[in-house]
Order: sequence, then structure tokens, then C-alpha cells
Amino acid sequence: HYVQDPKGVAIYDGKAVFNNKIHLSNQGFYGDGSLNFMTTFIESKKLDFYPDSVNCITRSFEMLAVNEGNLSYPYVTVDVLSMRLNMERCKMLLKTIEHPMMMYVNSDFSGLARLDSTGFFGNGRLNVEKAKIDSKYFTFKEMDLTADSSKFTVMAGFGNSESFVATNYRSAIDYITRHGSFQGIDNTSRLRFPLNKVNSNLSNVEWFIDNQMVAITGDERSWLKTTNVKTSVIDFALTQCDFDLTSFVISAYDTKVISLADVKINPPERIINIRRDTKIDTIQEVAISIVDKDYKHKFEEATVYFDEMNRYHAHGFMYYSNKHKGIEFADIHSDNKGFTTAISHVREDDGFTIGMHFNFYGDLTLTAEEKNLIFNGDFQIKTKCGTDYKWFKSKHNIKEIIISDINDLSKHSDKTLTIALNDLDHNSGVFYDPVKKRFYTSFMSEETYKNPNK
Repeated sequence: HYVQDPKGVAIYDGKAVFNNKIHLSNQGFYGDGSLNFMTTFIESKKLDFYPDSVNCITRSFEMLAVNEGNLSYPYVTVDVLSMRLNMERCKMLLKTIEHPMMMYVNSDFSGLARLDSTGFFGNGRLNVEKAKIDSKYFTFKEMDLTADSSKFTVMAGFGNSESFVATNYRSAIDYITRHGSFQGIDNTSRLRFPLNKVNSNLSNVEWFIDNQMVAITGDERSWLKTTNVKTSVIDFALTQCDFDLTSFVISAYDTKVISLADVKINPPERIINIRRDTKIDTIQEVAISIVDKDYKHKFEEATVYFDEMNRYHAHGFMYYSNKHKGIEFADIHSDNKGFTTAISHVREDDGFTIGMHFNFYGDLTLTAEEKNLIFNGDFQIKTKCGTDYKWFKSKHNIKEIIISDINDLSKHSDKTLTIALNDLDHNSGVFYDPVKKRFYTSFMSEETYKNPNK
């Protein structure tokens, strides 16, 4: 039977309009033509009519945009779809087959969709430019959309490489402002930067579509961590960073602390760039701290170079007294187990002193697992009387010094040596152990030893 009215015939109590040819036989009741429901226009070679529904595979599908009161949905077009229209509930269910639904600007959707009197909803994937959003909870409006509990992925533009991934975030895209917003849902929400080999728990993402830029913020609990080496992680405590979607550079702002190996680095207020494969730009004028439960080593005015395998090397100053300009450690580095060693060389003309009692020049070594520096060089006893003691060589860890060359002290007369060791005013800090027959120091101590035999 052919429909004679060019406007078609109303069916299902006027909820839809059919046009063209209707078949009724032992093969069922079906139509070959077009169907209008709400603002959709469907063409199919076989629309199967049931008492409460219509099923078909479309030849073409078009949905006009609506924005009236609380009802809003976009313009959609596609060729082949699987369509089921429930007339009792006034609900249309759609499923893409060969091609995605085209909607908005440079966007398409694949998956399941539902149209009813409250709006247009989806469960699947939306492609936007070179990005994609996966969610079971899309709400499509005329010029914007939202998606709860979604995964947002930006492709790198070569192969199947991903450059940015936000998992378990609420998504919102505004096609008028060309802007996307993503909010972390809970403590399982995560960001990944696959090309940089970095993860983060920063919770707020702003996507500037035309600028190819992502701005990311968090709070005082936020972090960014490297993933390139499982046994060694660089941990950034920060609240803000940007990500350039063309150069793939993470620019970290407001970084409070960088934890690396056994140190904590406190950078100044400046940008720290993290490039592909976790290549981090050199940072200057930073403080480096090695913190143990019982002690702390700190380098200041340091320059830090980030090496492969999440190791580092640096140079900086250690200030041990307000009276001294500081010790320059030209070689500070971590080994493959994450332990830091720092090495310095003090020249004789640097005027380096230990406490009130000794001058020193030579090599200094600091290891992270030791509280005290290792001094390996030449020492000279200081006295208020101006006695010019000769330099003697030793290697020690500042708590205690074993004088290796007794002859250097023995060249002085016993009387002079006794005065140097025992005079309260001189307070040399050196005493003699008659059992071991060795001289020892008492660094950083005001104690005096009036009896050399004690």
C-alpha cells in the first residue's frame, strides 16, 4: 500500500509520521520509506511495525537541533544505524554500526544513544579533534555536552600514541567557547602523560582546544611522578602545571618539593619543564636536603642536572657557620641505588676552620647514610698564643680524628705541646690516649683536658 498523502500518515496516536510504502503479509507488517519522530527524520528499506514499537536499520538518519526551555540536543546525521523506537515510552534507542554519528564541529560519536522527551544521551566514544572521550554517561545538548565518570584521551598525532589521558573525570565541552573542563571524581582519578612517562593526581583540567594547551591545577595534596623507572621515582609536590599538546612539554609551576633518590629539592618560584622520556630541564638556585630521622644535610644555591634512570648530579654550597662563606661541593650525585655522595676540595688559602681549634685543607666527602662529613687532608692546631704548629695529615669523620703523623706534633717540644693541649685559655681540643698512644680531637667542644693522661 502506498501512502497517498505527501505529508505522510500519523501513526501510534500521532506520535510519529510514516511516508511511502507499507507491506502487510505473512512476513509481517513493515514499511519502506521514511519515519518522523520528534525532530528526527529516518529513511529505511524496512521499518518493522509492532503494536508498541518500530525497529529498523536506517539508510539515513538526521536529527535537527533543539534548544527550547529545558530541552536541548544537537544536530546529528549518519547513514546506517540500528534503531528501536518505543512508542509507549516515546523513547528512541540508537546504535552505530558502520559509521559514527556526526555532531557539533569536527566531532563524532560511536556507541549507544537514547532520545526521549528529556534529552539526548549516549554511552560510547566521542571524538573531538584529535581527542576522544569515553563514557557511559553522556548528555548531549545543542552546543555543549557533559559526561560523568569519563576517560579523556588526547592523541599525539603519530601512530596510535597517546599524549595525555585523564581517567575517572567528569567532562564538559563547550563548542561555542571551544573549551573543555574535566574534574576529578575521587582519589582514583589519575592523569597520565605517556610520552613524558609521568602520572599525576591533579584534579582540575582545562582544555583550550584551538590553542592545543591543557592547564592543570590541584591542591596541597597533589603530586606528579615519573614512571620511566619503577625502582626510582621523581616525585613533584605541586599545585599547577601546563601541558603543550604540540611540543609535549609539561611546565610545572609552584613546585614545593621534588623528591629524588634520597634528597628533597626545593626549587625557586619558576617553571620546571619535563619533556618527552622524562627529560627534565636543569634547575638553578635551589636547595637540596638529605633528611634522616637523626640529622639533615643541606646544600644551597645549587644547580641540579637530571640524568637518565632518574639519577641526578649537582653542585652547590653547604653553609656550616655564619663566619664562613660556605663549602662549595662541585660534585653532588646519586648512584644507581639512589644514595647521594657529595665531594668538595678545600684549598689552603680558603681559611677553612673546624670549630675553634683547627685549620683544614683537603678533600671533604659527604655520604647520605652518614651524619658527619669525612675530612681527608691536612690539619693545623690553632692556639691563642700564636704558636705556629705544623700541618698534620688525617682522615676522619669530624666526631673523632686519629692523627696519622705523630712526628708532625713530636717536632714541638714537650713543653710547647703540653701547653697547647692543656692550657684552659688555649682550649686546643686535642687530648692524648696513653693506652692507644694516639692523639684525638674534641671538635666543636668547649671541654679542655688538663691532664694528658685522661
